[in-house]
Amino acid sequence: MTLNDRLNILRDSGTLSQKNYDNVLKVIEYFNNKYSIVLTEANASAFITHLCMALERIDKGEQVEPLDQEVYEAASQEPTFEKASACCRDIREILPQLPDVEVEYICAHVGVMLAKI
Repeated sequence: MTLNDRLNILRDSGTLSQKNYDNVLKVIEYFNNKYSIVLTEANASAFITHLCMALERIDKGEQVEPLDQEVYEAASQEPTFEKASACCRDIREILPQLPDVEVEYICAHVGVMLAKI
């Protein structure tokens, strides 16, 4: 399965709206355009799946529990954290609807993803 297959399945099943599908594609394009990073199933499936579900939760008004601060602190010690934080600031410009609690999760996912690249 490719990352595009994953997105298409989520959209076609009604789990991901077309609007959020398009927004996720913007984030994927951002990594390619700004950093020449091609997101794939192998390096970005967890990040992209979380982003899809976060966007859907936001649209439905569902709340999410904050990321455990110990987990966030551990993530902040990783060598990829500074770049992940910069990416998250940019992602928030692309998706300003993301609340702080989701940005912490996304930042942790991006850090893991960057470590795989």
